[in-house]
Amino acid sequence: MELPMRSTGDVFAPAGRVAELIGRIAARPGVGDIPVACFYAFDVRTRMLPFLFYDSRMLPGGLTAILSAFHSAGFNARGVFQMWSPNVRPSKCRLDGKPIQIMTTTAMQINSAPSFELIQDAWSMGEDRPLILAGGPKAIYEPDHYFGLGPKGDIHADAVATGEELVLLELLDRITANRGVNETVLQAFRRCRDEALLDDIPGLVFMSKERDAGGRPVLHNTGPQRLVQDLDELPHPQIGLTLVEPKHRAETLSPMPISPNKLHNVVRAISIVTTRGCRFGCQFCGITAYSQRTWRHKSPERLADEFKVLREKFNVPYFFGADDNFFNDRQTTESILTAIAATTYNIGGKTKNARQAIRFCTEATATDVYNNRDLIPLARDAGTWAIWFGIEDLSLKLVNKGQTPTKTIEMFRLLNEN
Repeated sequence: MELPMRSTGDVFAPAGRVAELIGRIAARPGVGDIPVACFYAFDVRTRMLPFLFYDSRMLPGGLTAILSAFHSAGFNARGVFQMWSPNVRPSKCRLDGKPIQIMTTTAMQINSAPSFELIQDAWSMGEDRPLILAGGPKAIYEPDHYFGLGPKGDIHADAVATGEELVLLELLDRITANRGVNETVLQAFRRCRDEALLDDIPGLVFMSKERDAGGRPVLHNTGPQRLVQDLDELPHPQIGLTLVEPKHRAETLSPMPISPNKLHNVVRAISIVTTRGCRFGCQFCGITAYSQRTWRHKSPERLADEFKVLREKFNVPYFFGADDNFFNDRQTTESILTAIAATTYNIGGKTKNARQAIRFCTEATATDVYNNRDLIPLARDAGTWAIWFGIEDLSLKLVNKGQTPTKTIEMFRLLNEN
């Protein structure tokens, strides 16, 4: 399922675009009164080893990222992780006594069934239903599956985002800019859609008002997303972590999200975005096209701050870097690890270094870790605890990323020694 790519020179959004959109949306009257529920769909039938513990103790990074974007833009948002709160229904959701006006659902392919069920539940509200937005891996690669739902095939998401937070913010900016007095968000979206005001926002798929020769609806795809080049522009993840629904079995939302000082009771690890992209272009991997053949990262200063703030505020020691290849670029990797290793933490009134305070887990290619094996002691001092590898083929006959049995054994030896 290879994704199309943008033309050279049109891959990135203008610098500062995220802050510009957030500031503009938040300044508009009435945005703070719009209730939003963000669901991360989960199908319990997919639970399997070796994830039976961490699948319930690590919040998905996509959920906290979307929550951070909504809150930064001024919306009243709450996040629902279905692993924790499986019975919450959009039709029953109330925030400050108001029914939600926007519902988002994020899902992987294996969790798409409950995502579709959430959409159908929202449609049960009739014309009082919220604007329904879908995103995540399933939406990126198979956006059309979010249309034609239900027994009659007449239920669907209103729009599917095939990209990152920037796509959502561009859509919210357009809707709120054109929303009329006393108009719901859904009504404003429909008018924007019908007046072709969404056609120039890359990364969207929605049902147009056109019909084909057989009278069937036509989906409009606005093309591949534009990327945020500097990941420091993204909202801080601590925002989203303060907006998560507690664990319970009710169909309604709780009066308040989980308190920051109690999050560690249910969260063992925090997913954190450090880098995105990979220098390899493996035929079996969708990362190359999704990242538009780019490699992006947060600055060393921003990442050192994120680890420190999240560790001290939420008392959660484990972090999982949502990386495609953390060791992709030596200079960047070394500068990030150096900044994290130099950071001290206040844990229970005691000063601790990174190796004592955090346990950072990430992903990388075996070749790049081996080529930069002299950085392994620095990674240890920066609190790196585990590295996940994709060693698909040691024979080099099917997948050749420079790995060999000798290099792999030597790399594993060095990792164990550190």
